[in-house]
Amino acid sequence: MRYFVLACDYDGTLALNGQVSEEITAALKRVRESGRKLILVTGRELDHLQEIYSHLELFDWVVAENGAKAAGRLLLERFTIVEFRSNC
Repeated sequence: MRYFVLACDYDGTLALNGQVSEEITAALKRVRESGRKLILVTGRELDHLQEIYSHLELFDWVVAENGAKAAGRLLLERFTIVEFRSNC
């Protein structure tokens, strides 16, 4: 196995017009089944992303809100949320 992680953007990469097709979701499942890790990176707010895409459990990590929040998969659909704060 040459590549161990696939990181991808949501809008315009996985999702077209805000929706992820069944074909893309099936492809993501095949990537996971191959033993690779998935990371979703997006500028969207995590709460909104959870409302519009019901397959976030496929991802080992979700980096949302332009990097302000990261959510990692602990057990199946449970996520831990880490907020990054800047003193800017």
